[in-house]
Amino acid sequence: MFSEPVDVFSFDDDLSHVAELEVLIGATETAFRCGVDQSSDNALNCAHRVRSSYYDADGISIGQNNLTLHDAFIQDYRGNEADLRHDAMPHQGEHKVIVSGETNEGGGGTIDG
Repeated sequence: MFSEPVDVFSFDDDLSHVAELEVLIGATETAFRCGVDQSSDNALNCAHRVRSSYYDADGISIGQNNLTLHDAFIQDYRGNEADLRHDAMPHQGEHKVIVSGETNEGGGGTIDG
């Protein structure tokens, strides 16, 4: 989440894919699509379809500064561009990926920042 309300602008008017977050699932870097959280004016919602081949028993992790904009920009109401830098998030034990069987729809998450 951003510390204040923000405006998100997309050059192709697709607010469902304004950014990508690279997440490490097991040993695989995976791009999560991030879009505008419709219930908030200061958050992005990131999601990815979890595949049956994914496995991460100790939880996903996110490297430092792994959020990048995708044909969009984010700014506060005064026109200042958002600072998207963030610390690394080591293995998140509450977000383990252990899938068996068919492809499952993964839940989204809100970026806090």
